[in-house]
Amino acid sequence: MKKLLKITNFNYQNIFHNFSLELQEGNITMISGNNKCGKTTLIKAIGQIIPTIDTIEYTFGDPFIKQENIGISLSLADDYGNQTVLNVLQNDEDEKVTIAKCHKAASFCLITDILENKVNELNAWDKLRVWLAKELLLKPKLLLLDDPCLFLTHDESRAFLQLLLKVHQKLKCTIVMTTSSLCDTTIADYLYILNKGKIVLEGDPVAVYKEEHILNRLGLKIPFMVDLSLKLQFYNLIDEIDLDIESMVDDLWPLD
Repeated sequence: MKKLLKITNFNYQNIFHNFSLELQEGNITMISGNNKCGKTTLIKAIGQIIPTIDTIEYTFGDPFIKQENIGISLSLADDYGNQTVLNVLQNDEDEKVTIAKCHKAASFCLITDILENKVNELNAWDKLRVWLAKELLLKPKLLLLDDPCLFLTHDESRAFLQLLLKVHQKLKCTIVMTTSSLCDTTIADYLYILNKGKIVLEGDPVAVYKEEHILNRLGLKIPFMVDLSLKLQFYNLIDEIDLDIESMVDDLWPLD
């Protein structure tokens, strides 16, 4: 798989010292860790919101020459003022084409019922869907999200992650997302666990979950389905970790 970006010897304040990392194109990469581990600082560095002194190399050139090449969710919808959702989504000179595109993106992100609402009156769940709809119109190569599920309910988080998967498949883009909860990382292709500005675990999420003793020491709780799978494995009831409850039920109680 093609490398999207490479961070080499990144130093920032007292958080990162000679930090290096590579991200693969097309992946959903999750970055997790306890509070003050550096995950938000790292994603801000990737988005060049903080200075990086040429320590980040993008394989598709400078993504900030043309702003449509990258989506940054750090400010989310907070700067939209009293604009309606429809006005926020518009980004085309041809009004008819714009409205048609907006409605198509809104339908995809399930926000057609709030197109006339003022953005600053929306809740966190609605704002996230508005942001995703806007990114569909911009078609960025890279989406950056900083703990987007932090203020969502459990059901909203699950719905958002499924919607994010759909957007990822439609845009064929790379997604980098930080999260405080390992429950959000089950859709990831690759997972990094940070502690005090250092990578302590990395790899396929399922492989990382198996290092439960390290994760617990960092104050991170493995997803429920992973915990259940490990317990069932201990009693030789299943062979491997299963993140899907229906699949697990079929394995435990086959119909045949």
